[in-house]
Amino acid sequence: MKKILIGISVFFGLILAVLVVGLLSISSIVTPDFIVGQIESSLNARADLKKVNISIFSALSSVELEDLSLHERDHFADNASLLKERTPSVNPILSVKKVDLKLNFLALLKRNFQLKSFLLISPSVSIVLKENGNSLTHLFHKPKLVFGKPNPALEIKEETISVDKDNKPFTVKSLPISASIGKIGMENGEIELFIQRTLQKISLKNVNVLLTDIDIDPENLEKHNSIYLIANLNLSVFNSGGQETGLFKIQSNGSIAPFAVKTGLVNPSVNYHLTLKTGSYINGLSIMDALSGKLPVLSNAGIKLDGFSKKADLTRDVNLEINYFSNKITLLNQVIFPTPNYDLTLEKNSWIHLENNEHSFTGGVLASKAESDKAISGVDSAIKAQMKKDNPVEIRNKILGNLIKNDRVNLPFTSSGNIKSPNVQLNANLPSILDLAKGVIGDKLKDEIKKKLPAGVEDAINQGLKKLF
Repeated sequence: MKKILIGISVFFGLILAVLVVGLLSISSIVTPDFIVGQIESSLNARADLKKVNISIFSALSSVELEDLSLHERDHFADNASLLKERTPSVNPILSVKKVDLKLNFLALLKRNFQLKSFLLISPSVSIVLKENGNSLTHLFHKPKLVFGKPNPALEIKEETISVDKDNKPFTVKSLPISASIGKIGMENGEIELFIQRTLQKISLKNVNVLLTDIDIDPENLEKHNSIYLIANLNLSVFNSGGQETGLFKIQSNGSIAPFAVKTGLVNPSVNYHLTLKTGSYINGLSIMDALSGKLPVLSNAGIKLDGFSKKADLTRDVNLEINYFSNKITLLNQVIFPTPNYDLTLEKNSWIHLENNEHSFTGGVLASKAESDKAISGVDSAIKAQMKKDNPVEIRNKILGNLIKNDRVNLPFTSSGNIKSPNVQLNANLPSILDLAKGVIGDKLKDEIKKKLPAGVEDAINQGLKKLF
């Protein structure tokens, strides 16, 4: 995932550099063909661009690109064909409705780069996450042909190649720009991720991300290493059959430290504040299916909570503090997710790994009053059927005594392994109805035996047992 973000940032860094060159040049020569030629000489892709708008006669100069897109490289890109001579290319890999750049042109003439804003309007990209990379990796290789001739950047003597540049770590000094920056971000973005290993799809829509108050000094990261992040997006998860199993409406804001101070590398561990908005939902969560009554310890006790298996809509906003490290998300606070049928609690330090679906959750599920009443009624019915008791209250209390909280059924649990087929354990000892029935039968037999013993024999047996033990 980190390589994807780095690759995309390099691409837009290239766009930014080209636009700045355009401002320093005579604006009349900065045409769509010029911009496309610069992109295609650097990336292993075909680029298309509809229009360029440049304004330098104001205190705040601006450049706009309309309908920019990247496609698989073809002979038009290899030969730097004019845009009007090209046949249309469909199914872009990456597209942006508009790129909007605003900077201080007068400061630029004095070699002082002051970027006021760099916004991507309606970007769209589809990415396949593979075992050994992703579907965008090849776009950032050097093209073999540039302007119809062998790429001179590839004509490097073998002995000068000591390090594979693709494997060089991304550091703060790798940034395409280093200057005074106001805000960078995207509006109304769409990102489609297909995970080849699990056949899952993640769809991010209405993505609005803004990086502001950017304070990064490569030479003094200890004091200047912060970005304020504002993010709003809708994240949908689809199973291998294409069914949407969850929708998460996410808001996030807060300051982050993007680079490690000592090494200058991208910070591997970042904390975020997130808010899940009302209307988010999850459907078909295997953990909740197990806790609905499918666990043997629950089914043997006659406990059924059918509402746990239904679609769960969030009934109020929920705030989370999380840590992201190497595709692993860890909760930094206890979180309660309220839904119509239950409240799900996840404890601090619960985590999930995004790449392989491994997880470790500790928490509890508090059934709604309606679900609890149905569960209690179901236990009573099972007791009556299996033990032939007209009044099941005493037996039911023995079963549910440790699980009742404010007249509602509460199930403490742990869950681990692959979240699609989790190992769920109930953190409570429950007697089964069968075990309790055996106990009742045993007590009845003892009473019957005592009734048949001659007078004084029972006392003699009890006294003998006391002497032995």
